[in-house]
Amino acid sequence: MLTRLHQICISEGKFSFNPAAVNSGSVPATLIILFIIFFLVLFIIVYYIAKIITSQRSRRYTGAESLINKIGIAQSEINKNETGTVTVDGVPWEAVNIGDEVIKKYDTLL
Repeated sequence: MLTRLHQICISEGKFSFNPAAVNSGSVPATLIILFIIFFLVLFIIVYYIAKIITSQRSRRYTGAESLINKIGIAQSEINKNETGTVTVDGVPWEAVNIGDEVIKKYDTLL
């Protein structure tokens, strides 16, 4: 059985090797599929590494630090130097009124 790499031409009773049969210019489909899979996997890996790096660069705040520049809504009347409940983004917080005026229920606070 002759393979593509070992094709032999028989002409006038002599055996000769045909190099044109070896370099026919076609690329096997399995090789193309392997290249596509390789580049897809490489793209996915690079994408997730980039996401990890960008997530590590941005600083996340928790607790009272996360309330800076947020708008809160008073859930009860808060007198001067007293505590009351304020919701920020739907989360209740205990707040102290350090201002000169009484904070009324449903007032927005910055």
